[in-house]
Amino acid sequence: MEKNKFVSPILMWLIVILGIVIIFNIISSQYLFSRNYFTITLFLIASIYWVFFFLWSLKFHKKAPLSVAKISKLIKEGPYRFVRHPLYSADIVLVVGIFLLFPTKRDHFSLVWLILVLSIWMKLEESSLIKKFGREYNTYRAKTPMFVPDFTIKGGKNEKT
Repeated sequence: MEKNKFVSPILMWLIVILGIVIIFNIISSQYLFSRNYFTITLFLIASIYWVFFFLWSLKFHKKAPLSVAKISKLIKEGPYRFVRHPLYSADIVLVVGIFLLFPTKRDHFSLVWLILVLSIWMKLEESSLIKKFGREYNTYRAKTPMFVPDFTIKGGKNEKT
């Protein structure tokens, strides 16, 4: 379990922020396309998605933003019945929305950096969760997508009907 201590959301966000600071210092702020009502609408939808999934996730799993070591029970209800990592899903959607609102080169590279770091982090967390919960997590993982929600899932136990 000692390796799991390094799978900390605090460390992940420090890596994300450091990368974005570097990107903002070396990449120009040249616009890739112009902002319009469509991109603004998509940003608003992404913001609503983020607030909804963030609050809904915390309602069902208050320890979700903490490290895997602090999680004592595998949650498969609420947003976790549609996606294994609803907080990361919401963060990625929000950053895509921010990019659509500010479509600059550096925001594009920041988006790519965030998705890369979060994808690697999700894989690290998955490994830790498999070690911690074993077959129960593998069964859950087989039925529930990683970060793109599957709203076709019926029932409260991840069973498709």
